[in-house]
Amino acid sequence: MKKIRNFTDNDFSTIFPTSWHILLEDWHKDTIDAPLWWQKRGLSKTSTGYGTKIETSRKLSFCGRLYRVYCDIYSNCGTCYIITKKYGKIIVE
Repeated sequence: MKKIRNFTDNDFSTIFPTSWHILLEDWHKDTIDAPLWWQKRGLSKTSTGYGTKIETSRKLSFCGRLYRVYCDIYSNCGTCYIITKKYGKIIVE
C-alpha cells in the first residue's frame, strides 16, 4: 500500500478559528485513491455532478484512520472536507 502522511490535531490551520482546516501541499501525495463502485463505472452521484456531500475517489489519513474526502460543489467551485466524530467537518485545502 502507498505510504501517505497521517494528519493529526497539530496539522490544523488557524486561518479561520470557527472551523478546522488541513492544508495539503500536494493532493496526490497526502491521499490514496479508493474509488467507489459507481466511480469505477464512470458514473457520478448526481445527474448534474453538483450537490452536497459528494463522495470523491480519495481518502485521507487522519489520527491513524482513513477518511473519505467529500465535496460540496455548486457552479464552478467546491469545498472538500472529511467528517470525524470528534471534530465534525474538517476542510481539506
